[in-house]
Amino acid sequence: MNQRLVELQRQVSAKRIIVDGSILSGLIGTLVMTAMFYNAEIFHDDYPPDIQEKAGPMSQRAKRQRRIVALLLFLLLLGVPISSNLKLKRQNHGQLPFLVAWLNAYAVSAIFNLFDLLVIDYLVVIGLHPAFVVLPGTEGMASYHDFFFPFVGFLKGLGFGLVPSLLIAFFTSRQWTRGCPAALCPSLFAFAGRAFVPARLTGVDSSLLYCVAALPVAVDILPIGHIQSLRPPCAFS
Repeated sequence: MNQRLVELQRQVSAKRIIVDGSILSGLIGTLVMTAMFYNAEIFHDDYPPDIQEKAGPMSQRAKRQRRIVALLLFLLLLGVPISSNLKLKRQNHGQLPFLVAWLNAYAVSAIFNLFDLLVIDYLVVIGLHPAFVVLPGTEGMASYHDFFFPFVGFLKGLGFGLVPSLLIAFFTSRQWTRGCPAALCPSLFAFAGRAFVPARLTGVDSSLLYCVAALPVAVDILPIGHIQSLRPPCAFS
C-alpha cells in the first residue's frame, strides 16, 4: 500500500495541475468576462431564479450568442484537461495510470471551479458588482449579493466534473497500439455526449461537440503512420 502511494505521488504533478488549472481559469475567465461585458443576458439562466423572473425570458439574440459561448466553454473545459493529461503522460515517459489521469483531469477542472466561485462570482459579481453584470430591470435586487447561490453552483460543478474526468482518464491512460480501436474515441465520446450533455445547453447536437473534443486524443496517442491504416469500427450520424 505504501509503495503504491509513493508511486502515485511520484506520477502526480502538483505543478502540472496548478499551471494547467491556472491556464484554464485564465482562458475561461477572460471569455466569461468578455461575453458578460458584451451582453450579460447570455448568462441569463445562470442568475438566481428571482432575478431571471424579473428580467423576463431570454431574447433570441442572447440565445444565439449563448450557443457560441457555450461551445467555446465546452471545448476549453474538455480540451485543457485532455492536453494536461497528455503532457503529464509524456512527462512520465509514456506511462499514465488511470487513477493518475483521473486525478489530474479532475483537479485541473476543480481549480477552475474554485476560480469561478472566488473570482468571478464573489469578487467580480458580488464584490465589485460592475454595472455590466446587472440584467436590465433587475437593478438593486438583493440576490446579486447572495453568497450561498454561487456556492451551491460550485458544489454542483464539483459533481458534474466527475464524468468528463473519468472519460478523459480512460482515453488518455490507454496504451494504444496498431490495430487498437482508437477510432472508437469519437463514437464513445458522442455516446457520452448524448447521455450527459443536454442539447438545450448549446443548441447543437452534443455528440458533435464530443467528437471535436475527442479528435486531439486520437491523434496524439497514436503514431501518425497508424492513423491511415485504421478503419472506423462503426459509423454514426
